[in-house]
Amino acid sequence: MTSSSERIAVLEKVHAELMRKTELLTKQIAEVRESLLNDSKSSAGDKHETSRAMVQLELEKLGKQLQESERNIAVFKRIRELPPKPTIQSGSLIKTENYFIFIGVGIGIIHNNGRRILAISVNVPLSNLLIGKRQGETIIWNGEQIIIDQIL
Repeated sequence: MTSSSERIAVLEKVHAELMRKTELLTKQIAEVRESLLNDSKSSAGDKHETSRAMVQLELEKLGKQLQESERNIAVFKRIRELPPKPTIQSGSLIKTENYFIFIGVGIGIIHNNGRRILAISVNVPLSNLLIGKRQGETIIWNGEQIIIDQIL
């Protein structure tokens, strides 16, 4: 597999995971709203009000997560089109011996064809160690030596 096709495959997987999370959150919000609507039709009293307040808090939490997910998609769309540079920056895809690291959106570890892909935000300590590094350089992260095999 060429480095260009590897890059495309990994970026497609990151995009698919971002979309999956957004769709899941949208579905959860709809289910909670449905629950709230059904609960409104049933009873009254202190228990009912407490239940409604809990559901409302859950809706707010899910709404914030959905906003973050949509923000991640917007960031991803902007930076995935950036061409690879000789030094690591936002939008870089780094190939190491054990996994790929995508710097741009923090969604954690995802898997693709037996490979681990670590998608991290620019604002995390690992990104701070990687940004500015070049192919062949090494960093130490959590006691593990990570060699930058390629910047795709």
